[in-house]
Amino acid sequence: QAAGGRLPRSVQDLSFLAGECSARRLGGPAESFIRADLEFHKAVASAARGTEVSSSLYEEIGRRLLPYLMAGAGRQARDLGLDQAHRALATAIEAGEIRSAARLASTIARREAESVERALGAG
Repeated sequence: QAAGGRLPRSVQDLSFLAGECSARRLGGPAESFIRADLEFHKAVASAARGTEVSSSLYEEIGRRLLPYLMAGAGRQARDLGLDQAHRALATAIEAGEIRSAARLASTIARREAESVERALGAG
């Protein structure tokens, strides 16, 4: 936590951003959902201590991966468990539950990668 007992802004934004992903899951264009998901992951990365990934670098990575991420967008948007995992990850980080957050982040990464691989015919 930051000085004065407040959470850093990037951590405060996590629940809101997870909610944005959830709201865009089935209610808009796939690109809107993927962009919300990228914003969530950028906030997670910036909230983690010791990460050296700057926001601009993360945005560039997201831009380059966007065509591949779009391939799996429909499958990810229909995955209620993935949506719930994002919300749980935000809650775990906000609560300082490091082990739970690490487990959830790993689950999310695996499921998102699998959905892209399936969409591209690689898995």
